[in-house]
Amino acid sequence: MRRIYLSNYQKKDKHILIFGEDFHYLKNILRLKKNSQFKAFDGNKSEYLLQIEKIQSFIKARILEIAHPIQKKPAISIEFCPCLCKMKVFESMIEKASELGVVAIKPIITSRSLHINPEQSSSRIERWEKIIAEGRKISGEIKIPEIYPVKTLDKILLQPGLNIFFWEQSPKNLKQIMPLIKQQLRDKKIIKIFIGPEGGFTDEEVELAEKNHSFIAGLGQRILRVETAAIAAISILSYQLDDDG
Repeated sequence: MRRIYLSNYQKKDKHILIFGEDFHYLKNILRLKKNSQFKAFDGNKSEYLLQIEKIQSFIKARILEIAHPIQKKPAISIEFCPCLCKMKVFESMIEKASELGVVAIKPIITSRSLHINPEQSSSRIERWEKIIAEGRKISGEIKIPEIYPVKTLDKILLQPGLNIFFWEQSPKNLKQIMPLIKQQLRDKKIIKIFIGPEGGFTDEEVELAEKNHSFIAGLGQRILRVETAAIAAISILSYQLDDDG
């Protein structure tokens, strides 16, 4: 059964009214009709089984079932900190990161990253929220990762958590330093994963990460595209942490 994320809706008694892009998606993309049933979640704590009663300039759907699934909080929370890069690549990364279960996304600006002004950042965040909701829709989870305003690298490095800085020139790969990471996670319950832009991190940025007690890790001998590196890093860490849990 189809499952969608509700971003533009109103709840009225035993009905939900659906507007805007959500209405367009259900009517014109999925081509649902009167009496069609589908599942929806609101990105917080509720999941619904809905049946369409009316299609006008909006959809009126009856709530057949409502659930508040209790999802186990991960012992270790992974925050994804990607540098801004080509928007198509960046948006693909954050969707996949959401699908893989990160709890937060914190975009960063570095010397070689894409730079956007605060006004652009505000308008982008609304779009990014919809993109990461798509990732959660696929994964089956209810709560959507929070996406934060764009900040510079130094500010994100100082935030709570264990920093893992992925750098293609690191003499040590993730497998070699994993025992040290697990040892430090006894005291820290947040991992921040840093992935550089297409041009990579500069030597100065790597030095800054080291000064902030970050682990500097590679992902093997191959040079990977940004989006591939992001998926690999999150997947490996998630597997290692789940395997221990």
